[in-house]
Amino acid sequence: MFLMETKITHEIDLTEGYTDLKGVVQKHVVFGRSVSAKRLLALRVDKQSSVQTQYQDLLLAETIVEFGSTPMPVPLTTLLALDLNDRDELREGRDEFRKKVTGDRQVEIRENGATLLWGFKFGESRYPIVEFGTRLTGKDEVEADKLGLTETLARRAFLAGRMVTKISNAEGAEIPGPVEFEKINSDDVDEDDLWGLVVSADLWRLSFRARGRSVPKVGAGKDGVAAGDEDKLAGGSAAADAQGAA
Repeated sequence: MFLMETKITHEIDLTEGYTDLKGVVQKHVVFGRSVSAKRLLALRVDKQSSVQTQYQDLLLAETIVEFGSTPMPVPLTTLLALDLNDRDELREGRDEFRKKVTGDRQVEIRENGATLLWGFKFGESRYPIVEFGTRLTGKDEVEADKLGLTETLARRAFLAGRMVTKISNAEGAEIPGPVEFEKINSDDVDEDDLWGLVVSADLWRLSFRARGRSVPKVGAGKDGVAAGDEDKLAGGSAAADAQGAA
């Protein structure tokens, strides 16, 4: 994944740690990998992800590149065996790592689009500015069915891509939409960019509903707005904007 090129890491030492089968207590944890859109979508259909806590831990495990001398990837059973205070420390460590990775970047949701953290890569350039303008019909849902996209987030991502009329960057370069699902479901797309695309597309589509009609709530949880631990987008701003707009 492109974010790995930065070699950004964040290190913590757990209070209690994990005692392995040899009796060695493993406490030192290094975070150094972001979750790609492709990996996020794959984890959501993993059988272990049917339990919310396990889903969150699988996402957490993706970001860990070192856990003492424990072989990588860190097993789900290891994370589940940890003291709750250690588990809190891991989540806090993961959040600090994400802050280092994203820096001052934030997903910005606009009335008819969004500016993503990094956007989509075509050639050597990235295109973070997304503009929506294509209304969807049942035919688009049929196309999602043909691809077997029954998982909620994957289906929303596919439909979001079809709403895109163009993507662009600060240099003025533009590429016409739609954005194909293969480009979204990629190791080169960041988890927060996936959520930013989906949430902004949903809000644009729902903006055409008649005044006074109820709008489905954009909420937290496995099918909510957030990335990673699913209670925020980068810095929490996009999630807040989404809730306000909804």
